[in-house]
Amino acid sequence: MLRALRTVNAGQSYLSPEITEIVLDDYIPFISRIEESPKEHLTGRERRIIQLLEEGKTTKQIAFQLYTSPKTVDSNRCQVMSKLGICSIAELTKYAIREGLTSTDF
Repeated sequence: MLRALRTVNAGQSYLSPEITEIVLDDYIPFISRIEESPKEHLTGRERRIIQLLEEGKTTKQIAFQLYTSPKTVDSNRCQVMSKLGICSIAELTKYAIREGLTSTDF
């Protein structure tokens, strides 16, 4: 108790060792989740759709290549953008290049 009073009196913050341990137990997993790259949460199909979009393929071309419907491709693209917090195709393009999801050599 005396150490806590002296620390606070000196203008510093004080946490008991027990509280510090509780805070760190909650904080470390939180930081680990933040540091994960959002691209790790993308499925293989979502990554492939990003690659094809960045190659300049249209939704219909992507659908044909992936043996699916254009509506499914649009839905997947929207899911990707939502997962990544991206609002436009231009941002998606920049993200894909920055993260190495696609090549700039087409």
